[in-house]
Amino acid sequence: MIKSINNNKFFYFFQDKLFKLSEISTETIYIDGTKIEAYANKYSFVWKKSTLKYKERLEENILELIGEFNRYFNKDLDNIFDIFSYLENLNIQKVHGKGKRKSFSKTDNDATFMRMKEDHMRNGQLKPGYNLQIGVISEYIASYEIFHNPSDSKTLISFLEKIKSQNIEIINVVADAGYESLP
Repeated sequence: MIKSINNNKFFYFFQDKLFKLSEISTETIYIDGTKIEAYANKYSFVWKKSTLKYKERLEENILELIGEFNRYFNKDLDNIFDIFSYLENLNIQKVHGKGKRKSFSKTDNDATFMRMKEDHMRNGQLKPGYNLQIGVISEYIASYEIFHNPSDSKTLISFLEKIKSQNIEIINVVADAGYESLP
């Protein structure tokens, strides 16, 4: 069994070697995306609207939890803001939701529900998945990134910024029509 290594480090080492051997040039990069289905139950979706609906009930339960918090930390804090300040002083960060996504899977929290290309039933069923963007230079993969957004048009700018952060200066960018409707 191969032990896990830092895949990005290996990838960048390989990429650097190709540049030094003049196998690849930075004249043109070809970018395309594909959706990959996540290994998650397709009926495990959670919608943002439903979480907002139940937020009110949760806030009522917070009052009960403040008492438990005070007993656990041996404190006498009155409201949630005092608790946040106390946790901030302990360097404990609050993570809010799943960012700008409107859905996620209970069995794979990183997956977003999206329509897949290979919908054999042709009913437009949403499945948990990822949007993989790949940049190819001279027939070699020069960069890749996985996005939660199902639309290619909303991933192009951040993908190009990632390529730029890899110190790859690109002259021409070639992408298909899926990237045409930039926001």
